[in-house]
Amino acid sequence: MKWRTKDGRVLDIKDMGDEHLLNAHRMLRRKVVEYKEIEKMYLHPIFGPQGEMAQECLEQGMEEKFEVYIQMLGAVGTMDKEIKKRDLTEKLVEGPKPLPKIKSVEHMPGGGIIVELDIHNNQSLPDFID
Repeated sequence: MKWRTKDGRVLDIKDMGDEHLLNAHRMLRRKVVEYKEIEKMYLHPIFGPQGEMAQECLEQGMEEKFEVYIQMLGAVGTMDKEIKKRDLTEKLVEGPKPLPKIKSVEHMPGGGIIVELDIHNNQSLPDFID
């Protein structure tokens, strides 16, 4: 499988340097998680698209993104094999993700709470937040 670098060069994944391979793998894993989070948001019954036209636009956009998602999964699988082959698996261990900072909390009548989070640098939400 091929990998296109930031500067446009095309390499076989097997020819990537160790650090380049590990960094590309981490980046793709983050992108896969981001895709799944976006998909959850768009498929949400309240926050998702409303109306027939919005639904059609969403389906077309998600279809295009799904193709990219499948390509990313293929690259991650190939990189996984190469990382195992080079015995670099232990270098993949990442520390815990930092939690987003809370900007504000608003208590709603009837017991609901609205929390505004400060998310930056492609930081993803913890698993316990839906």
